[in-house]
Amino acid sequence: RNFDYKNNFKIKYPLGTIHLLLAIVGRKHHITIPKSAVCPLLYADGTFKNQFNYPENVLSWLNFLCANEEGSPLRSIFLDPHYSTYELMRALKELFEELHFIGGGKRGGDKIKISDSKGNSVNIKKHSGHLNEDIRDQAENLLRMLAGKTGWDYIDTHWTWGPYIVSQLKKGSRKPGKARYNDLLAEHPVSLAIISGMSIEYTLDPNKVF
Repeated sequence: RNFDYKNNFKIKYPLGTIHLLLAIVGRKHHITIPKSAVCPLLYADGTFKNQFNYPENVLSWLNFLCANEEGSPLRSIFLDPHYSTYELMRALKELFEELHFIGGGKRGGDKIKISDSKGNSVNIKKHSGHLNEDIRDQAENLLRMLAGKTGWDYIDTHWTWGPYIVSQLKKGSRKPGKARYNDLLAEHPVSLAIISGMSIEYTLDPNKVF
């Protein structure tokens, strides 16, 4: 959209990767979004929070992604009257309870922890490089739950659970600015994001694994 950090930070993309992919692929292929898939797709990347925190920005991006067009999968998520606000809150509550159950009674059933706060590897077996069985079971339970709600198949042979090569990345932040940004790109960051008006967060790969 020809946006940049300096002039357009407040209107940066507010949805999830899945919504961008649905908008693109949905232009070429029909994608059915059942009612049971609405809450999981609103939950992705905290989109349901952004809807109410930044409604003007979300509406701007939905218009840009043609969500109001007939046949757009985004229309089924954001525009069709699947839920009243109250019903949506109840449906999200039920989704959170399912994630809580998948996580063994803990929050974060949709996440896999692979390192602790010090960067030490966890939940990956040292001798084989595979995920611990209980973590793999958690991940597969999540994928099967999402498959049941979306109608998109979980095909286990299309997924791999190891062996993994574990390598520590270096995390940092820098103040925004064209020169500093270009210097950062020259270091070939694995990832970067401008998540506030004060800094660029990034990770580097000192071991050159990537």
